[in-house]
Amino acid sequence: MNTSLLSTQLTNKLKALERVRQRAELQYQKKKIFKSDLEYMYAGIFIKMTNHFEVFLENLYFGHMTNSLKGSSAPVKTFYSFKNRNLAFKIVKGEQPFIKWMPFENLVQMSQIHFKSEFPFRLLTQADKEILNRISTIRNAIAHTSPASIEKLEKKILNQTRLKPHERNAIGYLRSSYTITPLTSRYQELSDAMSVIAQKLC
Repeated sequence: MNTSLLSTQLTNKLKALERVRQRAELQYQKKKIFKSDLEYMYAGIFIKMTNHFEVFLENLYFGHMTNSLKGSSAPVKTFYSFKNRNLAFKIVKGEQPFIKWMPFENLVQMSQIHFKSEFPFRLLTQADKEILNRISTIRNAIAHTSPASIEKLEKKILNQTRLKPHERNAIGYLRSSYTITPLTSRYQELSDAMSVIAQKLC
């Protein structure tokens, strides 16, 4: 499989989620759903977005480990090559209940164990990594709503951004404006950035 196909598949899934988000916003504007309905939709859409990205990372990672990917800008050299993806999965997972692909630092640490270089993961800029960290922070705040995750959201994101009072939470942040002309939400900013990052990794 060509690596570009992986990023294309992810981009198509993100576009589908964006269409769902737009329909939800339209229904809210028409007063056909409550704000709480809209917020639940945002939460589900955002969690699904991060899930799609984690599946992309998993396919990319094991694709390189099994030498089943083509088209990357430089050869990816592993310490060990596997013909069986299931075996590679068991080796990487180890004793963990599951593989933690995010935050991105987890992936980089794993790549240092299994790859002779951090390529293609070292292709990302600091700005790319900060975006992925922001996505992870928001995801955790939505998925867990624990005091620790909310505190991290406030410290790392909300306190660093000019927001209206009603936007000072995970969903409010995602719905807030990133640009005025054209009008773009921060959800759209993160979704578009995720697509670009996937293209870089491929």
